[in-house]
Amino acid sequence: MTTVTLSLPPSPFQLEFLANSLSPTDAVIATSSSISLVYTEKPLNTQAFVRECELLQSGGHAHDSWTVITDEQWATHLITANKHIAW
Repeated sequence: MTTVTLSLPPSPFQLEFLANSLSPTDAVIATSSSISLVYTEKPLNTQAFVRECELLQSGGHAHDSWTVITDEQWATHLITANKHIAW
């Protein structure tokens, strides 16, 4: 499984690249300035996660297509990923 951490919202070109590069078993994690992505349906056909602490800080609610995870679950995703890409 590849995990991509999105710290900025990807451009349409970057989304197209990710869509062609990732599979449904891969995962994206929205953090930092990309947190606005979680308010709408996930943009890719992958697993999609947002850390609970960041969602609480933003004061919003994640769309149902995103899974809210704890810091421990986030760390586990990074540790168990075959590849981690910080975007």
